[in-house]
Amino acid sequence: MSRTPSLFNCLIRTHHITSRKKLSRVRRAAQQLNVDWLLVRSGGSPGIMFAEARDEAGLTEWVSTVQALRYKDFRCVVKPAPVSVSEGSVVGERRTGYDETGEVKEFARFMEERGLGEWWKRGMGELEGDASDARRGDRRRDFGRREEKVEPGHDLWKWYFSHEIEPHCISPT
Repeated sequence: MSRTPSLFNCLIRTHHITSRKKLSRVRRAAQQLNVDWLLVRSGGSPGIMFAEARDEAGLTEWVSTVQALRYKDFRCVVKPAPVSVSEGSVVGERRTGYDETGEVKEFARFMEERGLGEWWKRGMGELEGDASDARRGDRRRDFGRREEKVEPGHDLWKWYFSHEIEPHCISPT
């Protein structure tokens, strides 16, 4: 029985990645924490980072380091987890080092080359039935114990004043 090497992958999404200074700190942290491959989509919105390592602890620490840089709307959409790599799943050679792209389309091509196209789409919320369905239009607002669907363009103030809501913040004068 042959054992396949265990790799750990993670995917981070931010509002944007434009600061070259922050990006150099991300790269330096990846080198120090033995992240084998780092792929970054920079230059605008959205900012995307994919990292692959053989050490889960190092990858988890790298994610914490990136989070400490306080990127706007930082989300680790796929936390560091093992991905079993079989011989047939990787098209071409396994990449190492650092790659940067300016387009999401090119980022997707890199993921397809690694055999991670479906994994990446699920992480980015492009496949149905994933946890990100709520981000794409099925928005819900929670007022007290109620949860009601709020349609786009709905006047929230009219809704608020038409429902009986306990005044939590109003103190009697």
